[in-house]
Amino acid sequence: MTFLSKDKPWSIVHGQATELLILNDLLIANYKRIHNEAHKAVWTYHLQCQFKLRALDQINSAKISLKLRGKVIYMKIIRTLPLIASLLVCSIAFAHEFWLEPVKFWLKINEKVRIDLMVGEDYQGQHTNGHKYKISKLDHYSNGEKQDIRTKVYGDSLSSIEISFQQEGSQLVAFNNTNKFIQLEASKFNEYLRTEGLDNVAKLRQDKNDTLQPGRELYQRCVKTLVQVGNKLDGSYAVNTGMKLEIIPKKKPYAQKSKAPITFKILFDNKPLNNALVLAWHMVDGKTTHEKLRSDKAGLVSFPIDQTGKWMISTVHMIASGKNKEADWQSYWGSYTFGFY
Repeated sequence: MTFLSKDKPWSIVHGQATELLILNDLLIANYKRIHNEAHKAVWTYHLQCQFKLRALDQINSAKISLKLRGKVIYMKIIRTLPLIASLLVCSIAFAHEFWLEPVKFWLKINEKVRIDLMVGEDYQGQHTNGHKYKISKLDHYSNGEKQDIRTKVYGDSLSSIEISFQQEGSQLVAFNNTNKFIQLEASKFNEYLRTEGLDNVAKLRQDKNDTLQPGRELYQRCVKTLVQVGNKLDGSYAVNTGMKLEIIPKKKPYAQKSKAPITFKILFDNKPLNNALVLAWHMVDGKTTHEKLRSDKAGLVSFPIDQTGKWMISTVHMIASGKNKEADWQSYWGSYTFGFY
């Protein structure tokens, strides 16, 4: 976005061709700060919502001058809010996934690989900020053994792992962090529940007449990635790592040679999770598609998987937080990634 002097046209607001003139330097500074925050914001649903609220509150009270055919008209920028809101809200639906992403999924013995802790939307994102939580679990599973690899985390944002594998076979890495807190206003929280398919929580709020109350939530991540070293396939892909939320393939993802269904089992507290909304994300050549299905009573859900690009299976489960006074709800976000490069 380009800012010009008062005597020249201002930049286009989200594709609108309206020429704007800035009345004072304060408005310029405020708008630049909002613009910069938008580009630096972490691509999570929660932080996006916080940004939207801050941005809309500031823009709502701002005034601009608009020069059209020689006439200067003063108006509140609130008239542009429907456009801005629609552009900001368009990414709500898939703005909060968290996953482990190896630079390569297929390796040779002793080949080093970087695995990034990513957060974002549409299976595209940026490094998470590891300073905002503690890692309670970062384990490597292979050939029936488990190794704690938390010491391998590095980087300014503590969001990368560098590791090599000394044995041929399937290598599973599992990550779990401590809780983080978020509070959303009622309408945002209700929309969030609808988008994530958390119908049970929405119904509980309705039964308690709480739909006008803000949503206070603790959340944590329970994620895995599967890396293949050499051609030997083993049972590491299906290890139950003991996290609260588990996604477990029923057969070896890397054993398939052509497109075919793979069934995944969703467990919560080591029990099958019924009616969970599960998404299968598939990225090939930078383009992402996804499919959504509900798990059955046995916690099972199947997606057709082909041997291209990278895949992520994800789901979220939320429960009442019980006696916790800080929050009313506790959510667990799970993902399982694998790829064919």
